[in-house]
Amino acid sequence: MARLHPAHAAAPPTHQSGFVLPLAMVCSLLLLLSTTSLQLALLQSQKVQIAQEQRSDDDDLLVSAAHATAAQLLGRYRCLRDLPLSAWSGTARPADCAAGLNPQQLMRTELWGRAVEISGWDPESGATSGGVLSLRLADGSGSERFALSFQPALPLREAL
Repeated sequence: MARLHPAHAAAPPTHQSGFVLPLAMVCSLLLLLSTTSLQLALLQSQKVQIAQEQRSDDDDLLVSAAHATAAQLLGRYRCLRDLPLSAWSGTARPADCAAGLNPQQLMRTELWGRAVEISGWDPESGATSGGVLSLRLADGSGSERFALSFQPALPLREAL
């Protein structure tokens, strides 16, 4: 077996010395930047998804509050149905209103631990019974307007 003298060992040429370390550092930097970019994209998509879910929850809450308010206007508060919201707080109410009726209870609804307030009610005049109901979330995160009709979509009558 022949022994190589240390002076004759294969040494890299001088133009290739120090090539591997900078290449490894550039590759690791590229990997770091790409994973950071992917993480930021994921966080952004989660943020958008959470905002969409919150908006959907707010919309559901407002629709449910509109249904609850419409039910109240068909029932106990039916005497206020033909009056605009500004007339609800006055002392002069129609004669068919029950004594002690407090419209303030109608103007704020609690559903699922969140409050919804009536911000407007404009009754329609004419043959149709209904109006435009404006609702807003008490925390200010959303509002919506609904066209209410108190006429049944399918009128029912008793068969003879």
